[in-house]
Amino acid sequence: GIAEDGYRLILNCNPHGGQEVYHIHMHLLGGRPLGPMVLS
Repeated sequence: GIAEDGYRLILNCNPHGGQEVYHIHMHLLGGRPLGPMVLS
């Protein structure tokens, strides 16, 4: 499971998170290799 292999937790909020209606939006990604992190 993802507990052994690891996971990535992504939080998006406000304009720089790509939002028009501001709220916390979270993604928990795991289950397969995810590749490098993307920073912009």
